[in-house]
Amino acid sequence: MQTDGERIEFTRPHGFPAIEAVRVERSHRLWRAFHETYNVCALIDSAGVDWRRGKELSSARTGDVLFAEPGDLTLSTRLAKPQTFVALSISAPLMQQASEELDLGGKKPHWRASQITNPLLFGRLVQHHRSLVNAGCAVEAEHVFADYLPLLFEHCFERRARPVGQRVRSSVLEARDFIHENFAHRFGMDDLSRAVRTSRYHLSRAFRSVFAVSPHEYLVHVRLAKARELLKAGVPIQLAAAQTGFSDQSHLTRRFHAALAITPNHYACAHRAARKSQSPILV
Repeated sequence: MQTDGERIEFTRPHGFPAIEAVRVERSHRLWRAFHETYNVCALIDSAGVDWRRGKELSSARTGDVLFAEPGDLTLSTRLAKPQTFVALSISAPLMQQASEELDLGGKKPHWRASQITNPLLFGRLVQHHRSLVNAGCAVEAEHVFADYLPLLFEHCFERRARPVGQRVRSSVLEARDFIHENFAHRFGMDDLSRAVRTSRYHLSRAFRSVFAVSPHEYLVHVRLAKARELLKAGVPIQLAAAQTGFSDQSHLTRRFHAALAITPNHYACAHRAARKSQSPILV
């Protein structure tokens, strides 16, 4: 939807009817909303906005992350200039399930504050919003969300999750081995967590604490490494994509270029030329 320079895009990520993503660009309106879901919003470009969550009045600007939960009424009361923001709306049942899986006592989750300034959370929210919108399949969207949700619970809810223990670390190493053994197959976070006998949210948080990336990011890197080997050997791109777990050739191309700043076709051609001339190549 686009009006007077304002642009609004709503997206339901693949396989996640309980989540809605929205991106609003150059909006000059004063927003008012009653929330039936958990909402987290990142101000990407804002010279300043005054807003209310219930009786609480706050002021926010670029880099701030704003929160609302079921039952909240939020409204903006003053806007310095048109602003751009992204937001995720997450259903209450999904948040409740995550709370139980993360051992937070099974109580209804509550945000600690109406807004925070946290560069890590802000950057990850923008990144995960983009990844959810661009997810090529339900499995990819599931991995992205499972990676992000523990971060919200760690930084933004009233009670912290428990630290990673030795048993969970052992599960992380099992998950790594599972990924290496099954990279060519399609599997989701539920499949991975069942294989290592722990909850998907615990696994995602623990995996990142050990390997500094989410299980899905790790899986993509494994697949890319395998695809590079196949392309070096002269395997056609479409076949290399199928043999390494990518949904199709365009999926491989997008991931390959994002990671290596070169397309699979250029990569394969460079190695083909190097084999003919028997000269070294750096890619």
